[in-house]
Amino acid sequence: MNSPVIALMGTGPLGLWTAAALAGDDTLQHLHIRMGNTRGQAPAWVPPAVQAAFEQGRLSWHAFDAMEAASVLTFTQGASAIVHSAIPDYHEWLSKLPVIQRNAIDAALAHKARLICADNLYAYAAPVNGPLTEAQAEIPPSRKGQLRKDMLDLMRRAQREHSLVWITVQGSQYFGPGAGGQSVFGDWFIGPVLANKPVRFVGNPSLPHAWAYGPDFGRAMALLAVTARSELLNRPWILPHATHLPAFELARLLFAELERQGMLPANALRKAVAVPALVLKVLGWFNPVIKAREEMLYQFNMPWEASGAHFSSLTGLVATPLPIVIEQTVAFWQATKVKTAL
Repeated sequence: MNSPVIALMGTGPLGLWTAAALAGDDTLQHLHIRMGNTRGQAPAWVPPAVQAAFEQGRLSWHAFDAMEAASVLTFTQGASAIVHSAIPDYHEWLSKLPVIQRNAIDAALAHKARLICADNLYAYAAPVNGPLTEAQAEIPPSRKGQLRKDMLDLMRRAQREHSLVWITVQGSQYFGPGAGGQSVFGDWFIGPVLANKPVRFVGNPSLPHAWAYGPDFGRAMALLAVTARSELLNRPWILPHATHLPAFELARLLFAELERQGMLPANALRKAVAVPALVLKVLGWFNPVIKAREEMLYQFNMPWEASGAHFSSLTGLVATPLPIVIEQTVAFWQATKVKTAL
């Protein structure tokens, strides 16, 4: 008898941590985890639980193209749940994300599979009084926010018309083991630190900001991929966030942990600065990724907090404590970046 299959579209940090949560759950040893990317191979780094599941034959790597409907259909064949965290480069969102989303929805409908999507907070209006919750109006103030709302509406329509079962996990900026070039506290942070240069932040880094932990994102998506609780289905959920510290304060904690774990000498530069808006605009003339981020600066120029309390109250899933987040993030850098350290 074949094992039930969960197909994961995308092997970035969120896909990997979803797989790790599924693989590490002793009650889910009967599942087979199908991991898909364009290469059909594991990335350079994977969580230990993912590697162990592969060696035990409970996880396999497959090549597929998220932009091709037939390829997505083939990759997800026989899956009971499809976890979608496949994402193009930031400046290609408007042209590519709708195609990928439609392909994921069509595959879920064709296979009668549940669809779980990694999402962000862009679809909501900017919060005014207190942190964002799922009750906040979906009035996005940006093109990318409207894109995210359109993708939610696609799933709602497919639910009404074709009985799609779907869920999204919504989080603000995430960081942690595996986070790289798309994370404020990934390569954008550790790269300059190890080069003994200032870390640069956009907006006002002295304001509170919601920061999610990648493994928490994965735990939430894994939970929703297998839950039997109907009240958790067919809606977005805001993830419990690890911290709402200002970027400058979170940087200070990371600097201290980098020194504690021996990655920074005593004379290393520990400096974080804000990039002036004019400088950022000029840089955007030459860099399409920076240009694509301009419309989202409102999130960094106001207090930006998000509450995952509703999700926590129903599921018991809470954010990993910040000291553990800091320790594990730096340990990841120690394991993967130490050859380039000062």
